[in-house]
Amino acid sequence: MGLEKMIATMPKKRLTLLKNLVSVGVIFSILYATITIASKYTNNPLNFLKSAEFMHTALILILLSVVWKLLNGASFTFKNQNKTVDNQNKPNRKQSYQQPKKSNLNGSWRCPNCNTFAMGNKCPKCGYEK
Repeated sequence: MGLEKMIATMPKKRLTLLKNLVSVGVIFSILYATITIASKYTNNPLNFLKSAEFMHTALILILLSVVWKLLNGASFTFKNQNKTVDNQNKPNRKQSYQQPKKSNLNGSWRCPNCNTFAMGNKCPKCGYEK
């Protein structure tokens, strides 16, 4: 993408300036939220979560976090969805199927002869072996 190349070749002073502007934007948006809570929602501060001011603050913080990621060298890639659909339709003949392993359970079990619970491999009442 062109945006990642532009950020990678940007002078260091301009990059730090943009990072500082993003940091100031985060501080101002948090300050805006606290002033709004203090002025409008003193009775019940949780009503701020239902207001439009909360949505504005959340969207600004999300946008600033995306810009911060881009300034730190992250790149956004999108997978091609058509490739996955084509691969799902083709049968894979290289799959190997394995039999499930038998496990030796030594916990409690109900004896089929005398209907009592037994521990281990032998019923203590009738002597039936599992």
